[in-house]
Amino acid sequence: MTNTTPMKTIVSTHNDWDPLEEIFVGTATNAVFPTMDRSTHSYSFTDERYENIKDLEGPVDKRIIEESNEDLEMLAEKLKELGIKVRRPVP
Repeated sequence: MTNTTPMKTIVSTHNDWDPLEEIFVGTATNAVFPTMDRSTHSYSFTDERYENIKDLEGPVDKRIIEESNEDLEMLAEKLKELGIKVRRPVP
């Protein structure tokens, strides 16, 4: 016997054309470049030789994180102005 009780969800989507009602906007806090190996090199830096980018591994520069968080905050505020519920993670 199967359970026919519908599942309760916080956020759900049923199509691609209804107006946006709710969205998650992330944060750049604690961002890091992934470990560079063949798999990450192939999708992240296709035009660069591995030797040129291997030192990018690890934490992202603080200035880049701050600027990214400013941009994400502006995006979240604009979405709110449009009447969209914006959820943000707590660092």
